[in-house]
Amino acid sequence: MSLEFKKPVIDIHMLGEFAITINGNTITNLKGRTKRVWMLIEYLIANRHADISIEKLIDVLWGEDECGDPVNALKNLVYRARTLLKDLCGDPAPEFIRFMRGAYSWNNSYPCTIDTEQMEELYSNVAQKELEPEEQIRTYKEILALYRGDFLPKSTYSSWVVSMGVRYTTMFTDSVLRV
Repeated sequence: MSLEFKKPVIDIHMLGEFAITINGNTITNLKGRTKRVWMLIEYLIANRHADISIEKLIDVLWGEDECGDPVNALKNLVYRARTLLKDLCGDPAPEFIRFMRGAYSWNNSYPCTIDTEQMEELYSNVAQKELEPEEQIRTYKEILALYRGDFLPKSTYSSWVVSMGVRYTTMFTDSVLRV
């Protein structure tokens, strides 16, 4: 008897409360997890089309904080993040965090829906296309519905979150004004 592997259905919210839903099971950063595990997952998802070097991840996750052995600390953090995601989807669990050629990345071979990417696509489409006023309003309202709060609000202590957050807040504010 062979085990058949079914691709997971992944839904990620980065606006408002950060949450990952895989095959109907949801986990949020409200459940007492350490902030660095969440920051690792958030950063890899937010930059899911890039390979992130070990050095860059260490800088993002620890910055100026003292860390005696950052490479091993990162390996441990990746292990904990993988375990968290595995627990969410069960066995056999896909590997969502990849390590190839000295860099980590989110495994994009598993399709996912991310609210920030949906927002960017809608905003880009409404700005670039000649749409009828009713269609523009409908699209702007879709953008407003996606915006459930600030970008990664529990991670605003990190500069990369603040800079990306400004972008989404600007899209939201512009959409409000245009509606």
